Amino acid sequence: MNSKHEMQNNNEHDGSILEVMNKKSAASKIQRHWRGYSNRSKNVLEPCNPSELDIDYKKLEECLRNDYLTQGRMEYYKNTSTKNLTLEDGFMEYILAKCIDGDRVGEGNCPVDVVKNDFGIDVLCVCLKGNKTNEKSIMQNFGECGKNLDSYFVNEKYQEALYLFKKEYYKKLFTAKTTKKLNRLYYCAFISTDINIYLSVFKINIEHILNMKYETITKTKKNIKFKGFINKKLGMSTLYKSKKRLEIRLSKNVIECFNTIKIL
Repeated sequence: MNSKHEMQNNNEHDGSILEVMNKKSAASKIQRHWRGYSNRSKNVLEPCNPSELDIDYKKLEECLRNDYLTQGRMEYYKNTSTKNLTLEDGFMEYILAKCIDGDRVGEGNCPVDVVKNDFGIDVLCVCLKGNKTNEKSIMQNFGECGKNLDSYFVNEKYQEALYLFKKEYYKKLFTAKTTKKLNRLYYCAFISTDINIYLSVFKINIEHILNMKYETITKTKKNIKFKGFINKKLGMSTLYKSKKRLEIRLSKNVIECFNTIKIL
């Protein structure tokens, strides 16, 4: 009788272990799928596990709830047209630095916003409405790039126009790595809806910046869509002639990717 009961318990125990293993296996397959896609396409932004940054997520949630999403602010959000929990870049840089015991170094003077040990983080905040987020600047240049950009557009030399910004973007990140003595660079995107806040973490592969290529020009011939910056399933990137700026827009798919964690 006891042996039969023990056998039943063992079977139930083995079944629960098998279930956990299956879940871990499924998660591992998803990660391998995304990483495989990233490696094949050689994008600048490569999805990576959020655990790489050793963020205190409990502390991050507490900071958001207690220091940022105050009652007054929440009432304000409810009275906006989108009702999105809009996040401020500067404050999120400060909170993130606090939650990894790092230093906030950005404030417009450096292409990275937070530094800890040998890695730097570029922080951005976007709102998700529908299937896409609003656009966010990757880099802007009114100097040498901006002066030559118009003539390249007029002469329909779109790959050359993109090259101006590729070269400048690479130089900015390389300089940051050298001056701050960084070995790794990351992109942390805080994505908010009207009820939730997510964090997506990407590794920045500066060696792949030169892989960015012109894809198409818009009908107005004022904006260039280019590839090689981010997986097309996760977002899109554009060079704007008038704004002299590279911008990124994330897709809703990103919140289902293994590199994204739900904060609230």
